[in-house]
Amino acid sequence: MKLAALLAALLLIGLIYLNSNLNPSHQGTPLKVPDLSQVDLNHAPLKTFSIADLNPDWTTPLGNQATGQNFPGQLMLLNFWAHWCWPCLVELPRLNQLHKELSHQGLFIVAVNLDEDPVQQEQAQEFWKENNLNMASLRMTLSELEDIFPIPLSSLPFHALVGPQGHILWSQQGALDWSHPQALRQLTELLTKLDSF
Repeated sequence: MKLAALLAALLLIGLIYLNSNLNPSHQGTPLKVPDLSQVDLNHAPLKTFSIADLNPDWTTPLGNQATGQNFPGQLMLLNFWAHWCWPCLVELPRLNQLHKELSHQGLFIVAVNLDEDPVQQEQAQEFWKENNLNMASLRMTLSELEDIFPIPLSSLPFHALVGPQGHILWSQQGALDWSHPQALRQLTELLTKLDSF
């Protein structure tokens, strides 16, 4: 009886600890600083991709589908994520802040959710609403993505910067700190260069 009570107490302490460490606002999750310094708008792209190939069942905040025709001349930052991916959840609010800061300068951010389980899809939508995320969001399965996206995703989150002609200019996996001044500066410089084309 005492052993059962002790095990129950240890389990409760463990659950409390686990819950406190799985809070999306938890500051202990390390995020890399994105390095966009090698992006060159004048050179050959890594790959070519058409955002128009996406078949979203989520829409942009304005209610329109995200296609290349909607966003001519803009840089598009694709973020692939899933609700079960803890680093994704830590990163998304920072990415949304980046959207607020640079969308008026021509950066269009699309967060592509890859959850396939209906329960996880619902949790992803709840997370989106609870965190007041307002950048564009799409949902598709990994197999659908593999049919149209030219770079294999080895882990999540995964990012790709797509130029105005659908050229993938940069890609990186792992959670990134989009609130870092370097990320803001490098993206602002790219957007300024794009305006001069």
